[in-house]
Amino acid sequence: MNVYFNNEKILYQEQQQFRQAWLWVLLVFGTVMSLLPVVLVTINDKQGLETGLLVGACVLVLEACNIALFYTTKFEAYVTNNGIYYRWWPFFRKYTFISRTEIEQVSIERWANTFWGFSKSEKYGRAHTVNGDMGILVILKNGKRYYIGSQNVILLQTACERAINNQERFA
Repeated sequence: MNVYFNNEKILYQEQQQFRQAWLWVLLVFGTVMSLLPVVLVTINDKQGLETGLLVGACVLVLEACNIALFYTTKFEAYVTNNGIYYRWWPFFRKYTFISRTEIEQVSIERWANTFWGFSKSEKYGRAHTVNGDMGILVILKNGKRYYIGSQNVILLQTACERAINNQERFA
């Protein structure tokens, strides 16, 4: 069964979300630590109870939005017979497209930085990572670089090479 994306045959697809346990411990700990001073001041100051409750509610709403944003954020990558599509949902509705004709080289690289998400660096160019330390480095003919982190880097590289070599037109 063939699966299609934008009327193009999908060679590889992956969706990654921030589900690391250590990240969620930090998020919950940050929420508790931001609410703790508000609760302590409200308990000790009986006359400012309404203000304390209002501030506590505001902090709780902001922290809930932060946690909800981390929970819903996902990185989506598709390799089709025409190239690579990727986006960060819910920040971008449209996919960024890298045409197979623009790609010069695709190689497996180890992620050496200590941060995840979207970043820019001289070595990796525009980097998109969610979890782990492996991904592919896509170098374009114009010199631009894109790093795409993956949980299955060998399949991703193979799909990219198949797209670059246009092997799917005969399949």
